[in-house]
Amino acid sequence: MASTDLDQRSFARPPPGLADDLPRWRDRLERQWRLQVEVAHQLLAEIEAALGRIDAASYGICEQCGLRLKADWLEASPQIRYCPECCVRRCGRRESGPAAGLGTS
Repeated sequence: MASTDLDQRSFARPPPGLADDLPRWRDRLERQWRLQVEVAHQLLAEIEAALGRIDAASYGICEQCGLRLKADWLEASPQIRYCPECCVRRCGRRESGPAAGLGTS
């Protein structure tokens, strides 16, 4: 028997003990998949809303207080809706990074 036959056979079945855990691993992977799909849908909705604000000539303005959003904030996260201060008021903490100022109306 060639070594490639042994290699293929060793990958055909999970190792002993792991087979019992496969339902748990499947459940965990399916939860991760659903979470990632949800996050992707939320991000796409935020991007679509930002495109709508461009069309409505309200892009780059905080939806809460009307402050012009700084270019570096928009550079970091072009779909932001709120200035950092309003974001703190809305979510109770200062956000940082690409998700700063995100939120649904």
